Amino acid sequence: MDILKKAIGIFLILGGIAVAVHLIVEPLYHTSTEADPSSPLWQAFHPVVIAILVLTFIFSFLRKRDVEQVGCADTMVSRDFMASNVIFYGNLVVGILFFWNWFDVLNPAFTAVGDDVVKLTWAFIGVALPPLSAAMGISLLKSDN
Repeated sequence: MDILKKAIGIFLILGGIAVAVHLIVEPLYHTSTEADPSSPLWQAFHPVVIAILVLTFIFSFLRKRDVEQVGCADTMVSRDFMASNVIFYGNLVVGILFFWNWFDVLNPAFTAVGDDVVKLTWAFIGVALPPLSAAMGISLLKSDN
C-alpha cells in the first residue's frame, strides 16, 4: 500500500502542476473567440481533474478521520487538524464547482447562469485545485503507512 500511496501522491502533485501550468500558458497559444472561448485541451484535462478530485477526497477524508480520532475536543487546534480540514473541505468545494460547471458544459441547454460566471468558475477551479492536490500529494509522500 505504501508504494501505491507514493504513486498517487506523485500523480496528485504532477496533475496539479499540469493544471496550473496550462491555466497560466493558455493565453499564449489560444485565441479566444465567442464560439471557442477556451482551449480544447481543457476537455482532455477533465478526466485528470476528476481523478485528482476523487483521490484527494478519499485520502483527505482518511487523513481528516485519523487526525480527529487522535485529538480531543478540549485541546488546542493542531496544524494537522487545520491542514486536513482545509484540504478536505477545500477539495469538496472545488469538486462541487467542477461538476456543476462540467455538467453545464455537457448540457448547452442549461442557461441559468451566464457565460461569464462559467468562465470565472473555471478560473477559480484552475487556481484552487493545484495547491489542494499538491498538499494532499505531499502528505501522501511523507506518510509512513
